[in-house]
Amino acid sequence: GDAGQVVKTAEGFLAVRWDFPQGTLSLALNVGNSTQPIPDLPGETLFAWPQAASELIPNAIVVRLAKREAE
Repeated sequence: GDAGQVVKTAEGFLAVRWDFPQGTLSLALNVGNSTQPIPDLPGETLFAWPQAASELIPNAIVVRLAKREAE
């Protein structure tokens, strides 16, 4: 649909994905005080701060895009 799907939440943490005909856009944001594992988010990392990793430290973000193959 037109809304994102919440993948995971915790105090100060949110991971969400949006499915489009062309692919999937995902975002994980940690503004909490605890490091959080990044859930399974498909695709290549478009942006990560401070850097791409398997965990998000406090005040970190990662954005990924998975392009759908043309049929």
